[in-house]
Amino acid sequence: MGSRSASDSGKNSRKRRSKPSSPKISCEPTLATEKSSEQLKLTENNLHDSTSELPESNNSDSKASKRSDRSHRKNNSDKQRYRLEAKEKRAAHRAAKAKNVTLVVLGDIGMSPRMQYHAISLASHGYNVDIISYKETLPKNELFATKNVKFHKIVSFPSFEAKDNLFAFYMYLFFKLCYQTLHLLILLMFQVKSPGFILVQNPPSIPTLLLVKATCLVRESKMIIDWHNYGFTILGMKMGNSHFLVGAAKIYENFFGSLADKNICVTDAMKDDLVNNWKIKREIITLHDKAPSHYHKLNSSDSHEFWNDLFTKSSFPNIKEEHKKALLESSNFNLLEFSQTLDSKTTKNAKPAILVSSTSWTLDENFEILIEALKNYNSRASENPGVYKDIITFVTGKGPMKEQFETTIAALDLKHVSITTAWLEPQDYPKLLGSSDIGISLHTSSSGVDLPMKVVDMLGCGLPVLACNFKCITEIINPGINGDIFDDSTELAEKLLNTLKTDISSQDILKNMQKGAESFRCVSWEQNWDEKVLNLFSSN
Repeated sequence: MGSRSASDSGKNSRKRRSKPSSPKISCEPTLATEKSSEQLKLTENNLHDSTSELPESNNSDSKASKRSDRSHRKNNSDKQRYRLEAKEKRAAHRAAKAKNVTLVVLGDIGMSPRMQYHAISLASHGYNVDIISYKETLPKNELFATKNVKFHKIVSFPSFEAKDNLFAFYMYLFFKLCYQTLHLLILLMFQVKSPGFILVQNPPSIPTLLLVKATCLVRESKMIIDWHNYGFTILGMKMGNSHFLVGAAKIYENFFGSLADKNICVTDAMKDDLVNNWKIKREIITLHDKAPSHYHKLNSSDSHEFWNDLFTKSSFPNIKEEHKKALLESSNFNLLEFSQTLDSKTTKNAKPAILVSSTSWTLDENFEILIEALKNYNSRASENPGVYKDIITFVTGKGPMKEQFETTIAALDLKHVSITTAWLEPQDYPKLLGSSDIGISLHTSSSGVDLPMKVVDMLGCGLPVLACNFKCITEIINPGINGDIFDDSTELAEKLLNTLKTDISSQDILKNMQKGAESFRCVSWEQNWDEKVLNLFSSN
């Protein structure tokens, strides 16, 4: 018993001692740890190997990225250069285009001196000028002498006398309008250089204002209207102000007139009317007409040469031979000088007074006033021999009422007055004005707010003007200073009788008015245009 107990206790103690270091329990974790360590080392080695390979791949990616950046920068640089070049080309095109100006006159350019002066002034400042107009009479020589002025002729539509057939008349107007529209569109869109500006004369306003505005929208140009008058008022003189076509023309003219980018007008009264009644908000300037610098009073020698040349070119059968002879013999003196050299015995041979009037032979000029005034003057001169000078009257111009006037004067028998019509070359017209004594203007204005260019030309040649009275005539005529105004034939006759007496007091009246007319020449067309109009043609 005792020995078993001891033996058992020995076994039990060995068992208890062997438990903490049991090989099965401690062996498996060690193996797992070793495996984990090995795997960790392998992973570290793999990571190390892969990490050692990274710089090579990163370098290739970096090089590719740099190449891509350089290519991108080059493309951007090329694009910027191309954009800059395109911008410079557009700017150069705009600058060149801004120097192109198209003038549109739906009428005879030879009968529109103001538009001719616009063209000459523009050309003198380096602008390329295209003129679209009828070309029935010879324009001024300066236009042909200028290389940068080009004409584009409008071919006239055949004329037609409708007489009492109203339907035929309206059909004719319709087809004429269609023809003008098509012809103008072809010229504006395809024949002229791309214009920076289109300067259009108004009137006529139909169809020019519409076509010019449409062209400006398509060709990106600016529209400038030179308002000479209102078209609907001229139409009203023919058809009556209550006619429906007149009302429609007024609405049309008002609407398209308000679309102009800039405006020029001939009087301050017209400017006020455009602003206050037409409600035009765009820029408006007043450009009073001025004679060009080469208009002037001729001296005795030049005047004598002119009369000799004129009577050599044409016989002027309506001028009495004694008047013609007295003029040629005395033209070495001007009227005032010659009259002062005469004694009472030779007064009958005195140089005749030269009256001149220019006209387009339209309804806004009533030449019956002139005829009646000259008849009254002749009667008074016949009653008072030697008191009044004889008169030679030249009426220049072309137009629809000329033949009627010529028929009327051919039937007259006036002892102290000769009346003739004349059509002069452009270079001879200022010479006629510079050799005359008094200008006559019968312009009454359909609108009341325009001024006749002929008065400007007369004053520019130092010629005092007797002008028919209307609303704004005093913007240019200062009564008693550079001329005078009249309301009817009786008043015109009295003005002539007071001015053309042979006594010294009448000569002083004429001399003072001539001095006043000369002062009008202080500012020429060129100076006036440069100061007021040139800036309108800036590209801004």
